[in-house]
Amino acid sequence: GGGGHRGVVFGGGGGACVEAVVECSALKGLNVVEAFAIAARAHLYPSTPLWDRKGEGLTRPASQALRRIFSLYDTDDDGVLTDADLQKYQSVAFGTPLSPQEMRGIYDFIARRGVSARQQ
Repeated sequence: GGGGHRGVVFGGGGGACVEAVVECSALKGLNVVEAFAIAARAHLYPSTPLWDRKGEGLTRPASQALRRIFSLYDTDDDGVLTDADLQKYQSVAFGTPLSPQEMRGIYDFIARRGVSARQQ
């Protein structure tokens, strides 16, 4: 073979929508960076909705994904994400910790929605 492959990147939300098709080859250095960029974009900005406008809530796949993330990072399994849990998630997902101001912003965001949050 010529070492080239067509890659299909699926959109987020568990759907089977085709986000992009790109011919790439690591062997030839053909569109490798582009393929990763398309995959990252599809992951970070899914084309399928996260919010169900008719039901006015999260879609089932979005809710399942958030519950899974929560369960992975609730290290003491008490149903609450501590500052340390949030920092670990932030570092794994985005490669950088949250600043004290960003942490405060999270608590303020939660408080504005009338949900109780335990601060550490």
